[in-house]
Parts: sequence; C-alpha cells; structure tokens
Amino acid sequence: AIVEMAKAKNNDVLFVAHRTILIDQMRRTFTGLDNVTVGTVQALHKKSHDVKIVIVDEVHFGSGSKMQNLLPNVITIGLSATPLTREGYKLDGWDDVIDVVQLCDLIEMGYAADVRVMAPIAPDRRNIKIKQGDYDVAGSFQVMTKSEMVRDIISVYQRHAEGLRTIVYCVNIEHAEMMKASFVDAGYR
Repeated sequence: AIVEMAKAKNNDVLFVAHRTILIDQMRRTFTGLDNVTVGTVQALHKKSHDVKIVIVDEVHFGSGSKMQNLLPNVITIGLSATPLTREGYKLDGWDDVIDVVQLCDLIEMGYAADVRVMAPIAPDRRNIKIKQGDYDVAGSFQVMTKSEMVRDIISVYQRHAEGLRTIVYCVNIEHAEMMKASFVDAGYR
C-alpha cells in the first residue's frame, strides 16, 4: 500500500533487506509496480538512488547501516517484528515505533494461519551466548541435539500432533536433517 500510494504521487521507493530470500519474496509482491527498486542492503548501498521513501525490512539487522546513513534526507520506514535492542530500548535513529498488527490480528484477518504451539522440555539456555541479539547457532545446536531433547520433541509430536501438518523449528540445516532422521527412525515420513 505504501508503494502504491508513492506511485500515485510519482515517487520512487527503495525496498532493502539483508537476505536474498526476503528480496525474492518482495520482488514477487511488487510485480507490476515500476516505482520500486528491490535489493539487498549490501548490493544497493553502493549505488545512488533518487527516491523519496526507503523501506528497510528486518530493520533490526540494518539499523545504522551504510544504506541508512547514505540516505539521510528521505522518509525511511523500518519493518521489524523486534524493533528493540537486546536491552529492550528502541533502535537508534528511528522516531517512533508503530505497532499496528500482531500475529493474532493477522490470523483474525485471514492473512496468517491459526497456530497451536507445542514445545518439548525447556532447553537449558544458560550457557548459550547471545550474538547480534539472537542465540548463538553453535551453542543452540549443542543444546537442541542432545538425545533427550530429540526424544522429547518426537514425544510431543506423538502426544499432540500425530497425523497433523506440523512444523518443527530447527537451529540450522544440520539440526533439521538430524530431526528428519529421528522422525523417520520413529516411523514417520
């Protein structure tokens, strides 16, 4: 809607994100709109852009980035589900946090599927380091691949979701492959 409103005023928009998967999704979303340039922060910060609006997706990763600093005289909109620092403060360089919609709103509006979350035993996270505002992958992998965690994940699936479409969140690809093998060993495809 922002891009369409900008087009109606003959304004161009720059949409940036830090991951190519997000860029691919947004290119499909913006199909047919010729006033928007979409790309990664890394690729686009090297070029000059004559735009009125910059939208930065997952802004908590790009806040204070070269792109944000190169475009000081434009309207910059940051999108994030976590617009705060690890300490709980608002990200620097942003005037306000607008909390318009939550997951429950998206479910009610029909944009997100209703979810039921089932979790295994609580993992011991005390020794997992925090890096860039998130749990360290290597430390998380060590905790989440312990045999008791894997067994409990399968047990939770059997108790609460057997036969239902289910998503199991994993730390990385290696963890996902390990969980897949464990589910196959337990008789699931």
